[in-house]
Amino acid sequence: MLKHMSDRGGTAGFPSGPQPERVSQHADGESCQRRDMTTDTPFLKEVQDVILRTLGIDNRARVLDPSTPLFGSMPELDSLTVIELVVELETRFGFEIDDSELTAEVFETVGSLMNFVRSRATEARP
Repeated sequence: MLKHMSDRGGTAGFPSGPQPERVSQHADGESCQRRDMTTDTPFLKEVQDVILRTLGIDNRARVLDPSTPLFGSMPELDSLTVIELVVELETRFGFEIDDSELTAEVFETVGSLMNFVRSRATEARP
């Protein structure tokens, strides 16, 4: 599992801050900015809860949003807590995660982890 996460050269490929915003235009030509991240509230809140409880960082709940960097940027999330987090996610959402699915991209941000969990949970539904 951890080999896959280090294939990108450890933590060097992770962003150190919020993800960039994408500028788009409305039909009337006005531009607007939006986050390049899906925020599926039910999955987001559940994934946030698992992260907060597993890492013991309940005091940072307000700053944990989809663009929050994870592996390599959050000192509490090391290789051992990644395993704990995976076990908690599997238990909470009722699916198994194969080691080959655990890539650096999955743990890049809260949003990327949420998107992964949402897709796996959707696949696991009967």
